[in-house]
Parts: sequence; C-alpha cells; structure tokens
Amino acid sequence: MPAPDRSVSSGVQGLTTEPTFDPAQGVWLSDGWPVPAPDATFDPDNQWRSASETAAAVGTCLQNKGWDVIVGRVEGGFEARVTPEQQTAYQDATKACHIELGVGTNPGRALDGRLAAEEFAAQERLLECLLNAGASPPALPSYQVYEEDLMMTGAAYNLYDGLPGKERYLESCPDPLDTWGFNG
Repeated sequence: MPAPDRSVSSGVQGLTTEPTFDPAQGVWLSDGWPVPAPDATFDPDNQWRSASETAAAVGTCLQNKGWDVIVGRVEGGFEARVTPEQQTAYQDATKACHIELGVGTNPGRALDGRLAAEEFAAQERLLECLLNAGASPPALPSYQVYEEDLMMTGAAYNLYDGLPGKERYLESCPDPLDTWGFNG
C-alpha cells in the first residue's frame, strides 16, 4: 500500500459548472460543492463561522466518517492522510461534509471600497500587534495598492504571508483573513 499523502484542506476553488438546485439535499451545487443560491445576497446576520472554525468542523465531520484526519495541527485547517487510491472517495466525503455543514452556501460580502477599507484597517491593526510582539513583518502596501489588488484580482494581502515563525504570534495577534468580511 502506498504511503499516505499529507494534504491540507483550504477550501473550494475553481468551480466549473453553473449552480443547480439539488432538491434531495436542499442546496445549490456546483461541481458537487454547495454554493450560494444565484439570487442570494450577503446577510451579516446569517450564522457565521471563522475560516478556522469551519475547517475544524469539516475535519471533525471527516473524522466521524472514518477518515484519518488530524484537526488543529495546521493553523486554520486540518491534515488528512489519504492514499492516491482514496482521493475520489475522500473528495466525495469532503463534499458531503460541506453540504451537511452548509459550508459555502452563504454568499460573501461584495468586493467594494467599504470592505477594502475595513480589511486594510484590520491589516494595520495586525501590523501594530506584530511589531509590539517583537515580530519583523513584511511592509504593508499602501491602501491604494491593497484596494486595487482586492478589486482587480480578489487577492487579499496578508501580513502573515511570508512571516517566519508566524505560529508563535497567532494567539496574541489573530489573522484577519480568518475572520474575513467581519473585521469592520
């Protein structure tokens, strides 16, 4: 039997099919992953979980389905030991967990100037916290560069990217991307 691959779940990206409603499961799906209804809009009062809470819930769901998953070892995620022969079944189980937990069904906030300003301010607070904790974080781009990157590519700059030893700072200086869209 081949050695298991160690992979970290980081979410669903690159969906290729138009969403369709699955009446048996009561959700909209794209490539088998739950997605927001086409006419859904962001609702700040919807049940909300941080990215790390969501990853822990998915990891626990996979454990409950019998998968060899370690929750909490990797910051903001989980680690799964899956052989190449198990990849399809593991992917199906992961999709089932996302559906059971409702992950991905609430639409996110619109990428607009208000969101950019709130998330940039969260990065500024993180910078101050990291400096006070003795870290040497990379430079924060100007607000104009941050906003342009966010609006044009959807890329959110994160001071933790490329920060050596970031794990020692996370407890005292939480990562704003973990609470993306709720940092205002």
